Amino acid sequence: MAGVDQGRIKPHAGKPAIDDFTDLVDLSVAVGEILTARVMNALGDAKPIGYGKAALVGTDGDLEHGAAMIHVRIGLAMRKGAGAGPALIPGNAKVGAAGAPIDIIFGGMHDAWDYNAMDSMTISIPDAPRPNARIAGASPEAVAALMRNLA
Repeated sequence: MAGVDQGRIKPHAGKPAIDDFTDLVDLSVAVGEILTARVMNALGDAKPIGYGKAALVGTDGDLEHGAAMIHVRIGLAMRKGAGAGPALIPGNAKVGAAGAPIDIIFGGMHDAWDYNAMDSMTISIPDAPRPNARIAGASPEAVAALMRNLA
C-alpha cells in the first residue's frame, strides 16, 4: 500500500506533489535545530565558515517533498544554531533509489562570495533513503504535540 513502510505512515509517498506541504516545512525547523546542534557539537571549538543542505527523497516520493524540507524554513534554524549571517544556504534536492549519491553544496555562512567556503561533497548511505528502516519513529501523536509546541 502506498504511503506505508514497516508500520510507519509516509503521508506523501506515492502521491503527486501538492501545493501545501506545511507539515514538512514545520518538521524541517526541528530537523534543522537537531542536525545543526549535532554538527556544532562535533566541531567543538572549530568554527565553520560555510554550510549547505540537501535532501534525498525515495522513489515513492516527489522532488517537492525534499524541497519543502530544505528550501523554506530550515535555514533559519541552521543560521541560529551556527551563529551564521544572512548569506543564502546552497541546497540540493533529488529523488533517488537506495544508495543514490547526493551532492551537498557549501557556501559562505556570512558572505556568499567567500570563495574559501565554496565547496561540495558527495555522500551516499548504502540503504538510504529508507525511512526508519532500523528504528521506530515518533508516533503521530508525539509529532502532533511537537508541531503544536513549535507553533
